[in-house]
Amino acid sequence: MIAFFLAAAAVASAPTPENLVPWVSPNDMPPYHQIAGITRIIDLRLTIRPDGSVQSCEVENDDGDKRLATLTCNLAMKRAKFAPAVWSDGSPAYGVYRKHVTWAAGSPSARKFSRDDLNLEVSRLPKGESAPARAQIMFAVDGMGKLSSCSAQVDGSGALLYNPELVRIACEQMISNYTAAPAKDERGNTVRSVQTGSVSFSVSPGQQ
Repeated sequence: MIAFFLAAAAVASAPTPENLVPWVSPNDMPPYHQIAGITRIIDLRLTIRPDGSVQSCEVENDDGDKRLATLTCNLAMKRAKFAPAVWSDGSPAYGVYRKHVTWAAGSPSARKFSRDDLNLEVSRLPKGESAPARAQIMFAVDGMGKLSSCSAQVDGSGALLYNPELVRIACEQMISNYTAAPAKDERGNTVRSVQTGSVSFSVSPGQQ
């Protein structure tokens, strides 16, 4: 099993959605998509200003439907509201919040990509977890894309959402092996940010 040790330090916090209104609803579904009867999963990357307002939205994966992806980004820009990100020293920071939005209209899409940043194999999973398991995390990123502090994502109440053992492994491996895309301000300059990410876990062959 992977051993891991993370230095005790103040941890940055990612921007947190604070509005309960869904970003998209069934009433937003375009007629052409409903007729096609194919479920699409759109992956979004929202850049959040230090005051919590949404600066921009990018599509990381459009699942084969650029029109639907553009609509999803536009709706997120219009409706999403956030509590701002906080750097590890307690100061306001830019944030990057990544989310997948599912438009369910019928049969699942034949999606060929993963929305996880890392896919890890382990010798065992914690009790109560089954493969594939997942940890959603948040981490500080400098202007060059290097990660520093890392912890589990939390909901609006501050509750932990994922298994602590998987979070620790995910954070160690992300800090060691992952380079993030730096956030940019409105002038296009790279800035430090707190971002969200996802790591999936499977059991190594022969260990199942």
